[in-house]
Order: sequence, then structure tokens, then C-alpha cells
Amino acid sequence: MGCGAGVCTACRVSVGGLTYCSACLEAGRYRPPQAAQPSAGSEPATLAGMLVPGVRLQLTVGVVGLLMLGIALHLAWIGNLSWGYVETFAPSPWSSSPINPISIVSSLLTGISITLVGIAFSAFARVTGSRLCQGTAIMSFVSAYWLPAASVLELSGQVWRFAFSDLPPYWEGWLPASLYYPYIAIVMTGLLLEGVTLLLWPSAFIATSNITRQRALAIASAVFFFIAAHTILLSLPFNVITMWNPAPIFYPSYSSLYYSLYGVLLLASLLEPACILGAILIYRFRGSK
Repeated sequence: MGCGAGVCTACRVSVGGLTYCSACLEAGRYRPPQAAQPSAGSEPATLAGMLVPGVRLQLTVGVVGLLMLGIALHLAWIGNLSWGYVETFAPSPWSSSPINPISIVSSLLTGISITLVGIAFSAFARVTGSRLCQGTAIMSFVSAYWLPAASVLELSGQVWRFAFSDLPPYWEGWLPASLYYPYIAIVMTGLLLEGVTLLLWPSAFIATSNITRQRALAIASAVFFFIAAHTILLSLPFNVITMWNPAPIFYPSYSSLYYSLYGVLLLASLLEPACILGAILIYRFRGSK
């Protein structure tokens, strides 16, 4: 009792787990217990437990984005395979146009996929308060549309020109046009940003695994993501040297600037399991209570 006076059992009053005498209650000296205020660091845990509808929707979008990225990689490989078939069985400068519709569609899907995954990492940043997740989301948005922009530039008709020669050895094929070097610069910048983004995704998964409680999935997907990202980044010097000094060639395809037929297949074999594992991780976290 606040007043310190003795009181009999009949006069004792219990309120909120505290004992008062009738005089204290009548004098207004009763103070209801204050509810515990959440600390500044408790909000992420609360959000992680609740996963409010907006966060759930963002995470669902990320699951779709990761699965879509796998589809985009399949299309990129099919685009290169179709070119290889044409060059082998129906060689013709006109049939081997550097503008490959399948590759253009795959690059657009890649940009959309990376954007959707970036939205999911925005949700991770909201839930966990992680600056790494926030930076990963920003990098995803920045890197998403460089490769589709290169496709748009290619469609302008100013990147490649078809040329004939009456001089020995009598070749005919595609040559760089006025926007060739800006095109190459955009592609190489896009690949650099894409490689860095693929390094950040698994890093953010591992950094937040104590909250998502999906450490095994985070590590498993990280292994594939890291190898795929390094495959892209290590190919950049070769691509820069090769494409910055062009020669008359039949098929300077957009997709072949950074992957050969088997290079795309290798990248798909690495990124597809990574994307599937990452999608499962996000889906499980989305369903957590």
C-alpha cells in the first residue's frame, strides 16, 4: 500500500494486482498500472510476428519474381539455341539478324523479375529494419532495366547495319552502326549491376536468417547465387575486350554479348535452383505467424 498504514482483511482492496486501503481509493491515490511501451527495437519483431497484409503482398510478389526469373533464363537459352539452329541448318545473313525477339523478351522478363524481387526486399527491410535489405532493394530497382534498355536501343535500327563487300574475301554480314558503342556500354553496365545485385540477394537472405528462421535455405540458395554472380562478373573483361573491337561478323546477337549458348545454360543451371530455394524461403517467411 502506498500510504503504509495497516489495514484489516475486510478493508483491503486489490486493483490490478496492487493492494489499497479504502481511504486511498476514496482520496484518489489509486494509479492504474502503465502498459509496457514497446522499445524502438521491438517493432521488427512485432511485424515479423504479424506480417501485416501489405508485407505479405510484397513477399508474394517476390516469390513470383524469383520464379519468373527462371522462366526468363529458359527463354534466353532458347533464343541462343534457335540462333544456333538457324546458323547450322539455314545459314543466311538475313535469317541470322542480330535482333533476336526471344532474347529481347527474356531481357524484359528479367527486368520485371528483378523489380518484383526488389519489392520483396523492401518488405524485408520493413520487417527486419535491415539496411542491407534496404540497399538490396534499391540496387534491384537500379539494375533492373539496363538490359531491356539495350534491347530498345537495338530495335531502333542504329546499332547494327547489314553490309556487302565486292572485295575479297567477298563477305556479307552485320557491322556496328552509329549507336553501337552506347549500346555496348549499356549492356556492360547492366551486367555489372546485375552481378552485384545477385551478390546482394543471398547476402540479405543470410543476414536476416535469424528473423526468417530459414538459415538452411538461405545458405543453400546463397551458394548458387554467389557462383552465378561471379560467373557474370568474371565474364565482363572478356566481353569488353571482344565487343569493343568489333570485326565484320554474321551474328553479333544481343544475348551473345554476355553469354554463349552453353554460358546461358550454365547460368540457368545455377540460378534456377537458387531462385527456387529463395522463393521457398520467402514463401515460408510469408506464412509465418
